[in-house]
Amino acid sequence: MKLSEILRLYNKHPQLKVLNTTLARSKRQAVSLSGLHGSSKALVVASISASRNTLAIMSDEEEAGYFYHDLAALMPQGRVFFFPSAYRRAAKYGQRDAGNEVLRTEVLENMTQADAGSAPYVIVTYPAALAERVARPETMAEHTVALSVGGTYDMPTLEHRLIEVGFHRTDYVYEPGEFAVRGSILDIYSYAADEPYRIDFFGDEVESIRTFDVTTQLSRQQITEVSVVPEIAQSGEALVPITDYLHDETLLVCDDLNYVKDVIDQIYAEGFSRQAHLSEEENERLPEKSQLLVSG
Repeated sequence: MKLSEILRLYNKHPQLKVLNTTLARSKRQAVSLSGLHGSSKALVVASISASRNTLAIMSDEEEAGYFYHDLAALMPQGRVFFFPSAYRRAAKYGQRDAGNEVLRTEVLENMTQADAGSAPYVIVTYPAALAERVARPETMAEHTVALSVGGTYDMPTLEHRLIEVGFHRTDYVYEPGEFAVRGSILDIYSYAADEPYRIDFFGDEVESIRTFDVTTQLSRQQITEVSVVPEIAQSGEALVPITDYLHDETLLVCDDLNYVKDVIDQIYAEGFSRQAHLSEEENERLPEKSQLLVSG
């Protein structure tokens, strides 16, 4: 039996119907569920998130990872996102993870682009990730460069714009935040994408856009439009809690909200250790925790 069939049968459960009806009637209330074990939590969230954006907060990174994969198997592709911490270990050590930065920016980009006509999304995260501030929605919009097939763009102006918002020009693109120009081809690696884009121009007009593999340089998928985003978290702009991105109708799913608050408070209290220098200079000050972290 396919997972989609299991979910369809699960949706017919009388108690699940009551839950959906209850949530639809009142958007501002707390509902407590018990008796959920294993992947049944993912089945419930997959059902109740069909018509509303959802933020699911797990206890830690490991639990969040398992829950994300359960949901991704149950729901349509492109509706479930994982929002990790930007740091490799604890935030206090200040060791940022480039891969996690890409995942975080991808989530923020999708939340920024979401509108009334968009399919509802589910974001899976955990307290350590919520404890870190993110770029303002307005900053995301200001730093995003949109390109589409058939659109016309002056290449020197476009290059200047990419550098202005934080991209770096290189000979070949290998990492997020880089772009390269070779003749009529623009390669660019957005922080909101898993793979870089290859944009082929005919004069000033975009003839094609494809994703490609940085190792083999071979094209993968052809697409019609892209939004490229630099590393905004390090742009120096004022940062905000991710809750600034959430709509009033967003559904919050959590095992223990008090536990989440306690973990966030603990991370804020610890701040950044002496190992979290911004540079190797001994006199370099530590990151200001009030600018980078959220107080629960």
